[in-house]
Amino acid sequence: MTGFAAHKLQEAVFAALAGDGALVSAVLGVYDEPPVNAVMPYVNLADTEIEPNDTKTATGSNIIFQVQVWSGENSQMQAKELMAQIDGILHASNLTITGHELRMMRLVRANCVRHNAQDGSYYQGTLRYKATTQKL
Repeated sequence: MTGFAAHKLQEAVFAALAGDGALVSAVLGVYDEPPVNAVMPYVNLADTEIEPNDTKTATGSNIIFQVQVWSGENSQMQAKELMAQIDGILHASNLTITGHELRMMRLVRANCVRHNAQDGSYYQGTLRYKATTQKL
């Protein structure tokens, strides 16, 4: 059942991000899996880790998931501004996970990394969250 909670959490996170008008107008796409030809700036859902968090009376899970920002700007500023915007959206959202209660969700780490390419550099921002769910 823990995998099911992760899937439903992913759907809720995606809906919150894709449903935010300010974020959608600031990027060229919000993706679960970005297409090969995605144009920056964009946001995508990335890696997920799931671990059981059962008690004697309830089935639960800890879900660690990542949201990534990709920016082709010459500085980190756009990536960091988008990261702050995403964090604000997720903290303000009352995420609903069908069949599960979201007991806690918090940002555990964020970083912004510069990548060099032949046609210039680009930035990858990563927000890593931990969520604790319990099956209803």
